Amino acid sequence: MIRVEPTRIIFLVEGQTEATFVRDILTPHLQKTGINSWYSIIPTAVRDRTFRGGITSFVAQAQPVILHLLHNRNRYVTTMFDYYGLPRDFPGIALAPPHGTAYEKIRLLESALTDTISNRLFIPYLQLHEFEALLFSDITVLDQYMQSYGQSRIQELTRIVNDCRSPELIDDNPVTSPSKRLTTLYPSFHKRFDGNEIAKRISLDTIRERCPHFDQWLNTLEQLEPVRGNP
Repeated sequence: MIRVEPTRIIFLVEGQTEATFVRDILTPHLQKTGINSWYSIIPTAVRDRTFRGGITSFVAQAQPVILHLLHNRNRYVTTMFDYYGLPRDFPGIALAPPHGTAYEKIRLLESALTDTISNRLFIPYLQLHEFEALLFSDITVLDQYMQSYGQSRIQELTRIVNDCRSPELIDDNPVTSPSKRLTTLYPSFHKRFDGNEIAKRISLDTIRERCPHFDQWLNTLEQLEPVRGNP
């Protein structure tokens, strides 16, 4: 009997919120297609203490971890980094057209990241514009969940999605980014605990329907074959 090795993917993420999303939502989904996956969180050192979450330097923090993970040649490595707040030394950041669309910018940055890492087992992904954008995929579910903390904000949510057309196009302004909009509407919103509970209720199918860049990434992962040969 020929043993068929499963496809393996490790997600490199910025923090615990994304890690929980990978663990509770993406991993069970990928397992249905015979893909094994798990996550790693970028460690961040501050004042000689190590904690996890956030990228302030690509070269010092993210790149070494990506290359280290790729040393294991039987698995793919993919990222889930927020486009919002990328460090200034991120590949391609200086080349991004100031007046280009969000999708044009993200394609340029992901291409630059691919070139920098230069490994066929590496699959870059940047989340437009941050994780919380996914929660706008179904504002009815979002509002119903958050009403347990206070009053409905469905009218304000409706205006946001009508103005932006897609959750992925909610901007990266420090005042009006997806997370800032949520904490303004719902002051008790907690990214780590509420975010993934809302995402579960929305469902992955709905998120994919409303977020084409996210859907494209997941399609790529679903079609990966087990690693064979040298990278």
